[in-house]
Amino acid sequence: MRNRINQLFNSPEWNALRSYYAQSTLFNVLHIERKETIHSAFIAWLLNPLASHNLGTLPMEKLLCLYAAKAESGSVLANKLYNQLLTSAYQLKVVAGPVCEKTTGSLKNDSDKDRMDIWAELHFTFDDQSEITVPLIIENKVYSAEGDNQTIRYATAMDERGSSFIGLFLTPMGEKAQEPRFQAISYQDLLDYVIQPMLSDLTGTAQMWVEEYIRTLSFTPCGNAALAVSAKETELAQKLYKLDKDLINAIFATQFTKEHAELIIKEENYDQAIGCCTEQEELDLLRDLWNNNEDILKAVIYAYYRPDAKLFYQLLKNAACNKGYTVFDANDTVLYSGNCNTKIAKAILDAYLAAHPTATLEDLRQAFPVDINDTVARYYDHLFYELPTVYNEGGYEILARKNNPEAPAFWSFYTKKEQLISVDNKQVIYPNNWNATSIANLIEKAQKLNIKIEEI
Repeated sequence: MRNRINQLFNSPEWNALRSYYAQSTLFNVLHIERKETIHSAFIAWLLNPLASHNLGTLPMEKLLCLYAAKAESGSVLANKLYNQLLTSAYQLKVVAGPVCEKTTGSLKNDSDKDRMDIWAELHFTFDDQSEITVPLIIENKVYSAEGDNQTIRYATAMDERGSSFIGLFLTPMGEKAQEPRFQAISYQDLLDYVIQPMLSDLTGTAQMWVEEYIRTLSFTPCGNAALAVSAKETELAQKLYKLDKDLINAIFATQFTKEHAELIIKEENYDQAIGCCTEQEELDLLRDLWNNNEDILKAVIYAYYRPDAKLFYQLLKNAACNKGYTVFDANDTVLYSGNCNTKIAKAILDAYLAAHPTATLEDLRQAFPVDINDTVARYYDHLFYELPTVYNEGGYEILARKNNPEAPAFWSFYTKKEQLISVDNKQVIYPNNWNATSIANLIEKAQKLNIKIEEI
């Protein structure tokens, strides 16, 4: 087993992927790689025919072709339009935009504050000399799902304006919008059919920025898959997989239950992979390999199997790890027994507070410092905060470091009443994201505080 691991880790393919993922981009350095407004701004720049990339309307034309290819058949007129977009049987002029955060009220001359992520107005002259001007609306989601009927409200505003429109709903998983007139596309679609085909046409600074953006798409925060994987990554990942597919499948399989792992790598591959591991020590070794090389291994599994993106995201975010724990209080009462990391974390905090009933918020922060959880430490100074009485539209950014206000704060902490903990008569919030590494760090710290925890 060790020899196989050594051969895999010393292969040219592994080293090339490791080098690729080790490269930081400006997006990563500024911690804005998953900020929706940043992605919207970049896409708007790419679609702008007057932008410095010097590609004219080519990016917009490729996006329209993708839209037409994905759109479901509708009326005869709609089908004709789709065919014209697919075959480029038109001349295009972008008469307004693209701009970000366009309010629907500004189009209807009223006070409506609904903000469209990207808006442009397109004028088509078709080969038969007919003409049409229609708005393009892109609703962009990176972390969150569509909220409060956003696409429905945008469509209603266009109806009130008396305007047909081209609507795109861009998400990591290609989820459908609530309004059916918005066509779902994924970031992988955007990369495969819009960005990558134009890469050879770019030069200089524009080429550098687009390549930076492509690398940013493959960034994988804990508990998430990449937004998209480039052709270069895919080629390397597939070659790496073929060097020792059973070993790579086994590393992946040790992180999840058999039922969940088989959803991605299939039953026959799972059985053959796990059959390679005959000792508990080998299973533990493979788990450690995943934890220390997660970016590369996620990319390899995704690039080779190309699973349903939604399924893969849900698996990485929600599926329980095989390793479970039992957490006890000072009286040996079981507070939790299982393999749900978030429930393990809650039980540890309950055990600590039961043993230290007079603990203050500062005591809790000193007992469990922020560096236990790398994901949280990127944005916040602490793991625990008193429940804020106010929050802005994006969430609890008021808690984030002042030099890093881009934190996805609303999704970083438990906020429901039953999930809060009470510290010194204060309602306190704590992180909701615990991957294998951070939960191991938390357990190690808890055991040093004499909290009894046993591996199942």
